[in-house]
Amino acid sequence: MKIIEMLDKFGELDTSTIFGKLNDRRSGFGSRHGCTIATLNNVLGKEPVFIKTRSHEDDDAPRCLGNCGGNYKVSSWILNRQLLASHPELASENTNSYQLRS
Repeated sequence: MKIIEMLDKFGELDTSTIFGKLNDRRSGFGSRHGCTIATLNNVLGKEPVFIKTRSHEDDDAPRCLGNCGGNYKVSSWILNRQLLASHPELASENTNSYQLRS
């Protein structure tokens, strides 16, 4: 839900920005315990409500500063507004795309 709200408000965001906002309680999108980058990548990659606009493998992918001073490429994401329009229940905390297949 927090990622959907975030992408709805800001449009396209890269993975690092989403991760930062989810782990910053002052951002308005942060949660008490935050999330790991592995969990975030899993959700973004598997839920069809999120569309990858640029891959980390693309030449023009956004770059982020790493912990050791180096930088690395990350993917960018937007909402699949067409899917959300046809299945508004996906914006609920109690539904995920797996339930659409049933």
